[in-house]
Amino acid sequence: MAGAPLRYSAAMEPFTSVAHQALRARARAFAEAHGDVELGAAAVSDGEGRRIVRGLGQAGLLAACLPARGAPDGGTASAVPPATLPLVVLREELARTSALVDALAGVQALAAFCIAGAN
Repeated sequence: MAGAPLRYSAAMEPFTSVAHQALRARARAFAEAHGDVELGAAAVSDGEGRRIVRGLGQAGLLAACLPARGAPDGGTASAVPPATLPLVVLREELARTSALVDALAGVQALAAFCIAGAN
């Protein structure tokens, strides 16, 4: 049917596992709880950004930004770059609700990749 909205279906995600879906649910809950501050808002302070990043860490969501050890797909410690699918799932869900929270997670992933590559 032309113009009908797409509806979410598990069949639309053939590459994700149960762990990825759990990550998606946690990311969605976090983004909905912290999506009240947006990019472009003049009032976004460094402190606000740090609060959000701290919250991402406390929620266990930054593990998707790390090299495979600690990533939801259970990779090995020596695998660099990070497992990409968990990072894609995380950022997709964060971006759905908050561009700011997504951008903050993306910066953490970039920094983790550089630090891991230096070791």
